[in-house]
Amino acid sequence: MLAGAHSALAEHTGRTFSPRGPLGNLLKEIQPQFTEGEILHLLDKWEHELQNGGDQALLTEMMQESNVPTQEIPSRLAKISERTNEPGNYDALFVRYAIGEIIEAKVGRKQKKLYWKALVAGDVS
Repeated sequence: MLAGAHSALAEHTGRTFSPRGPLGNLLKEIQPQFTEGEILHLLDKWEHELQNGGDQALLTEMMQESNVPTQEIPSRLAKISERTNEPGNYDALFVRYAIGEIIEAKVGRKQKKLYWKALVAGDVS
């Protein structure tokens, strides 16, 4: 929601939207002890991870739990990676990826997986 508001404002004023600002603000809210440098480092780290396939171990685990045939998993991971870098998809996926990383840091990997399952099912946006 916060990123959506920033995106709409940027579009209205003719600026380019970046989710890094709203995500940085979110991190300041939930981790007030983090320095600006630590926040920028996390955002850089998450962006690099997403650009390089994201949490493929988690995605693989989710596919296995959904009974996706093992031989299909690599091609599905490749399709996800391709879609991630398509224009129009990246910013939204970066926000979701960062939120997943925050969830994992705050409450654990199991909750992160539940968040991603809810995203895939369309239960959260």
